[in-house]
Amino acid sequence: MCAVAVVLAVACLPERDLASYAAGLPLQVNAPAISLEREDAGTGDSPGSPLGPDAGPGAADAGGAALPRAPSRLACRQECECELRAGRDFMLCGTPVTYSLATDRCERAGGTLVSIEDAAENSWLSRRMAAVAEDDFWTSATDAEDEGTWRWADGRVFYEDAADAASNLGFAPWDAGQPNDLNGEDCMRSTGGVWRDLDCADAIAFVCQG
Repeated sequence: MCAVAVVLAVACLPERDLASYAAGLPLQVNAPAISLEREDAGTGDSPGSPLGPDAGPGAADAGGAALPRAPSRLACRQECECELRAGRDFMLCGTPVTYSLATDRCERAGGTLVSIEDAAENSWLSRRMAAVAEDDFWTSATDAEDEGTWRWADGRVFYEDAADAASNLGFAPWDAGQPNDLNGEDCMRSTGGVWRDLDCADAIAFVCQG
């Protein structure tokens, strides 16, 4: 056997059994090269990593060595903060903008306005936005297409005003009396972890997802 270094490709003479030496068979000196270029071992952000899915920048392995962070799927804007949670990328932006501009900025970053899937994510986003700016931000939800039918950016309906309450099985922590479509409010904000409809032309912070 010959010693080889990781990432280098070296040509090694093949091993032969003792019988081939005894028979005087020639060596195959033109044996193909053995490539030892390895795949990336993964980072704290990769599934199956020992650090788990929520490991962020500066994470370390069990021996204390710093591990690199996987590239974000979002092109993070300078004035925003990008974080990874449960395998999803988030861009938290405190600059107040309209719903339309927030949608455009998320698309330019390679994502969409955020869709909030459950109570744990809702709580986490509220805490993080309170630290970044104020806990009042646009989500992707809107009923502009069909009044009273609220959809996320991917088209999923999670709430319908006219439907029997028992049929609204999606996570939807609306504030009391919300949504009320006051003066034609068609876009959804999250404020302190509760949801309210708002005029899409108003300017508040926003969160994108990758």
